[in-house]
Amino acid sequence: MRLHLKLMCSETYPVMPKCFINPDAIGFGETFGGLPVIIEGNNEINGDPFKYEVVGDTVTIKDCKETASGALAIPSIYEGKPVTSIGDWAFYECTKLTRVTIPDSVTGIGYAAFSKCGSLKSIDVGEGNTEYSSGDGVLFDKNKTVLIHFPAGKGGHYTIPDGVTSIGDHAFIQCARLTSVTIPDSVTSIGALAFRDCYGLKSVRIPDSITKIKMGAFSSCSNLTSIIFEGNAPFSFRVDAFSSVPEDAKIFINREATGFGKTFGGLPVIIQGELEINTFSKSAAPFSLNFETKSDSTYIVEASNDLMKWGEIGEAQGTGSSVEFIERRKAMFPQQYYRVKLVE
Repeated sequence: MRLHLKLMCSETYPVMPKCFINPDAIGFGETFGGLPVIIEGNNEINGDPFKYEVVGDTVTIKDCKETASGALAIPSIYEGKPVTSIGDWAFYECTKLTRVTIPDSVTGIGYAAFSKCGSLKSIDVGEGNTEYSSGDGVLFDKNKTVLIHFPAGKGGHYTIPDGVTSIGDHAFIQCARLTSVTIPDSVTSIGALAFRDCYGLKSVRIPDSITKIKMGAFSSCSNLTSIIFEGNAPFSFRVDAFSSVPEDAKIFINREATGFGKTFGGLPVIIQGELEINTFSKSAAPFSLNFETKSDSTYIVEASNDLMKWGEIGEAQGTGSSVEFIERRKAMFPQQYYRVKLVE
């Protein structure tokens, strides 16, 4: 008997070697030569863009054509067998997809399954699914304690729901349209590469509940200049969490916070309420102050001649880096003091 079409036996797989065959190959059982047999399939009927892998009585979505566009619904059945999982990188670079619907039958989603889907705005999960759920187009585990994937096509501000305890690995990766995010106090862990390449983020607040920040969590966020920790330094922290952020990025902490040094994760640490004055002029007029700021904040500059009574002489807007305030009016007194106050 002649075996035909495609047969690939690989001894390099990390867990166990497998044999891959085409759906119409003959002469194979569930195993062949002691190895499990996996049926690969492409279903082009009605424009189905998926590539399937059949193992025994279950089916995995292994790949999706990069040309797929618009809304796609993953089938719950393929050739009479349930579709139970989505493979690693399955939708990689499907840049025209806008919506994906996951059926109740899917109980496993692989690594970086929706990576580089720049137009994807919604992932919807069937209500009867036992392992996953969705809310506002965002993918969660069933109990909504783990945020698994935020579609890269969504933009603007996003508030992570209360009750979420973990932001998963790659959860917000390459969400370039995300401009700000609110992390609730329920979150304790931020996963590896969770916010990598989120170019729209300028500032982020880390609640005091966070105890773990993993590898490259905020790496390559090219506009992130203010990282505000509301509590102590995380017990578990990767030093590359803020790698490749702008050179003028800074970490702001409370006065009573512990676990921080002069730098943290390679970034300078500034105690909130204690402004770092870089330079000031000694001339009577104009007088200038150059001081460090955090993004989206307002600073009031005040003057006094006796350190008792203070009057406002101007304000400055925080940028996440140093700003210069210039007072062009001549000082009213021979000796005059200045101070800068942060307005929350």
